[in-house]
Amino acid sequence: MAFSGLAFAIFYAGLGIPVARLADRGNRRNIIAISLAIWSGMTALCGLAQSLPQLLLARIGVGIGEAGSSPPSHSIIADLYPSEKRAGAMGIYAMGIVLGSGFGTMIGGWLAHLYGWRIAIVAVGIPGILLAIFVRLFVVEPRRGLSETSPVSDEARPSLAAGAIPRRAISSSGSRSPRSSAMRSPHGLRVITSAPSAPRSRRSR
Repeated sequence: MAFSGLAFAIFYAGLGIPVARLADRGNRRNIIAISLAIWSGMTALCGLAQSLPQLLLARIGVGIGEAGSSPPSHSIIADLYPSEKRAGAMGIYAMGIVLGSGFGTMIGGWLAHLYGWRIAIVAVGIPGILLAIFVRLFVVEPRRGLSETSPVSDEARPSLAAGAIPRRAISSSGSRSPRSSAMRSPHGLRVITSAPSAPRSRRSR
């Protein structure tokens, strides 16, 4: 079980920057919808796993899906909110990680106690697939730079080689880059991996 968590962490952290580069060029709404569908579907498959290799593959799928969430989400938030409101919007988004983990643990533990851990995992995964469909159909992809009062030239953007991203990633202009959010996203992994496991149900199978 610990090995499946390590596999999740490796793929989640390792794919953050490649997905962020894709978000720099592609449709961010579609990336979020696809990622949400992948990690929710793979979460449900974790409840159907019959062996360690099956669970390992499902956990890797969860990591791949979750890696595509934060970079395009941060980029969209930066386009929708001006610099004076951006920190608050980012804070509300980040709060969803903690609230989702908390409610998931409580609801999952309750379902596991009543119906077994497999049903609990499937039950928390299926709603995400429906949410992915909703995102794809109703969320609008904003124009890039929508909230910027003046355009930012390519020369003004720091490169990785310059070593400036850790210093400027929290600035109003730097936060627009999905790659900067990809570098910060592994920190949220500690919240997910350190969450307590639901107690084993008497009816677990």
